[in-house]
Amino acid sequence: MSATSDSQRTIRTRIAPRPRPLTPWHFTNPKHWTVDNLRQLTEQGSQSLLDEAVLAGFRVIRTRRSEAYMRNILADAHTAIAAYDEAGWLDNPRLAHADPQAPEDWAVSETRVGNKSFQHLKFQTAYEPYAADPSAERWNEFVENRTVHSWLLQHDEPRPWVVNVHGAGMGKPKMDLRLFRSHHLHHELGLNVIQPILPLHGLRSPKGDPGNYPSESVMHNLHGALQSVNDVRRTIAWVREQQPGQPIGIQGISMGGFTTALVASLEADLKCAILGVAPVDLVMLLEAHHGTGTGYDLRVQNFEAGARLSSMISPLKLSPVVPWEARFMYAGIVDRLVDYSDHVAPMIAHWDYPEVLVYDGGHVGIGLAKKVPGFIDMALAKTGLARPAH
Repeated sequence: MSATSDSQRTIRTRIAPRPRPLTPWHFTNPKHWTVDNLRQLTEQGSQSLLDEAVLAGFRVIRTRRSEAYMRNILADAHTAIAAYDEAGWLDNPRLAHADPQAPEDWAVSETRVGNKSFQHLKFQTAYEPYAADPSAERWNEFVENRTVHSWLLQHDEPRPWVVNVHGAGMGKPKMDLRLFRSHHLHHELGLNVIQPILPLHGLRSPKGDPGNYPSESVMHNLHGALQSVNDVRRTIAWVREQQPGQPIGIQGISMGGFTTALVASLEADLKCAILGVAPVDLVMLLEAHHGTGTGYDLRVQNFEAGARLSSMISPLKLSPVVPWEARFMYAGIVDRLVDYSDHVAPMIAHWDYPEVLVYDGGHVGIGLAKKVPGFIDMALAKTGLARPAH
């Protein structure tokens, strides 16, 4: 691309202002008393309230950890910080992301949910926590988490692929296949679809529920993010081995968008990368969701330790290797869980102002966002991955 076209691209993409949510003050002007504006206000208000209800639930029902538990987390975190710093991973986060090989032993079985049939792929993870990390042994004790599971919709002949990466609290086939419109992508757009389950989710949830990802545990978040990236990349390697030369795209929602952003900074040979309502800073996200109490309490110290470790898993610390024209993002104008200013705006700038959709809605109700399905179909077709929808 020439210098002139670079300049033109910058001007074209950076002049679009961020849309602003409507407020009751908007309607002090009678010219705004339209059906469309009233519908927009109702949609934004209801979506914002839904997000706020979920946030309130987080703060009321979240697990209260004991002081001893929090001190153990902090002790592990401080030891891990020293170990990763000595290894150079904090300053060079690419060292934390080893290139995985395609699995040699894998199995695919037929399954269905309701009247929807699909396949179930599983293989062993290649992720190994850093040996000097004091939490490595405990993470490896999550036996169910050692197996990577994926939902799979595959045509009889080779076709382009899209990798769908789910968000926090997902990992169940009925929910995931519906939210990603996977059968539409498969049947209408002609794609092969694969949806890996992230660590500590779905079939990978440890018995006894010893913790979640993401959570207030600094080390859970670190290992969860590192393993998510490794498992998704290993899934991509499996696809490439099965159908060499077929183009592959990736999209993620919420925490899946966070993982997608990291993968798009490590896997150059991707046709497109689509980030949906994606956070870029886990510590900032959890501080907003959980709160830190008052004063310099243990949770404040916990998040400070997490901020130091998060340099290894921050999309803002890695440059995207997917081409500029293959980057896409969408975000909710009233998203209360993933704040636009804290997460979306920095990522837009970091990705050099790619094509972005800001829709009338929030985070939890993303499945109701009317403009998002068309935006995703457009991105897949525009990059040549999918045939245009009928």
